[in-house]
Amino acid sequence: MTGRTVCARLLWRSALLAACIVSAGHIVSARPVWAAPSCTAYVGDSEANQLSVADVAAGTTREVPAGGFPSDVTLSPDRQRVYVTNAADSSLSIFAAGSMSLVKTVPLTHSNPVAILAAPTGHLGYVIHHVRDAVVSIVDLDAGSLLDEVPVDKYPRSGALAATGSHLYLVHGDFNQLVTFEVVGQTLQVASSVPLPLFPNSVAVTTDESTAFVALADPWDRSKSAIAKIDLEKGEVARTLPLPDFPARMALDAARDELYVAASTGISIIDTRDFSLKGTFGSGLQYVDVALGPEGTTAFVADSLRNEVAIFDRLSKLVVGAIPVGARPLGIDVGLVERGQGEAAPCSTVGAFPSRTPTASPSPTPTVISCPSGDCNGDGEVSHADFRTAIEIALLRAEAALCACLDRSIDGSISVDEIVAAVAINPHSSR
Repeated sequence: MTGRTVCARLLWRSALLAACIVSAGHIVSARPVWAAPSCTAYVGDSEANQLSVADVAAGTTREVPAGGFPSDVTLSPDRQRVYVTNAADSSLSIFAAGSMSLVKTVPLTHSNPVAILAAPTGHLGYVIHHVRDAVVSIVDLDAGSLLDEVPVDKYPRSGALAATGSHLYLVHGDFNQLVTFEVVGQTLQVASSVPLPLFPNSVAVTTDESTAFVALADPWDRSKSAIAKIDLEKGEVARTLPLPDFPARMALDAARDELYVAASTGISIIDTRDFSLKGTFGSGLQYVDVALGPEGTTAFVADSLRNEVAIFDRLSKLVVGAIPVGARPLGIDVGLVERGQGEAAPCSTVGAFPSRTPTASPSPTPTVISCPSGDCNGDGEVSHADFRTAIEIALLRAEAALCACLDRSIDGSISVDEIVAAVAINPHSSR
């Protein structure tokens, strides 16, 4: 049998085999070329109405148009789809993870979707709406259609799904409670609830569903920030652990017994075995979300004031790079995604982005605010609706980015003093 015949048969039997080159009667195998998984970060840039999609190893980022105010980003379990909640459009965008082509936009009948949770099977999605008349929208992610809307207590902030998909956990700021729902077919039923000592911001649940961790904050006193450890079997708060700064979203690594908390100006790492704080690292201006690389060596942290994603080395506890993204990133997810031909690139390969040695948190660059203090909708006036929005932000019921003109200190949050100052500046506002 000739070398050329061998090559033809091999290529016919497998598309993954290298092309054979016949030279002087010898068969030489070239390097194979196929679609290999590469570390990709997907970031929702809320004020730019776009996604920043970063090839971590190549050090490149591209911008993909999204809906209005993308508030959360989630990869499907098989890493074939990217789901994005659009808070301003009341919609869910579904993208192909590799090409980032838009597969479908699912209209949602309730406003302000702030989080999307994909079931382990990948078929169902649960969209959390952060409003007074709140619901969880249940979406058929395969068909791209709305299946059901389950009423829940007002202003749910965040949620988590059990590893089996059998339960959904929601935290509610208005009632300071953790509510457990049983997933029954394509709907939800309340199973239990646990009262919490402070305002809950996010939740993570262990694989065996014995324990939940809830990020707690006091809207008026950030020094009271903490993580609560919930005994789900007893239905009670077992312990609380103080944090040095305001906690936002979290990521749990059950295999390594670590909980990563985006805690405003740093990443707080908690050992879940003895529920102790290993330390707070990094130097963010406003860390809001964190995603863990699948190999267990990196964490990716969205900084909504620096407009970047910090790449955190989990072994050295150092920020080793920064991915520039669009305005006010809020949600992030990371995974090994097949995006085209090339070699596999793990999330630990981050040399292409500029490294930055951690230092003390720098002061934000002074910004001139040209709009009136409290003018949330940008119409040049300050109305009662603007003040209602500001109060919602101060109570952590809405994102600070919805009223940037009120944020005179440019720290990514709205304080009581800033609301009072806006009233003083606009004493005759009556609309």
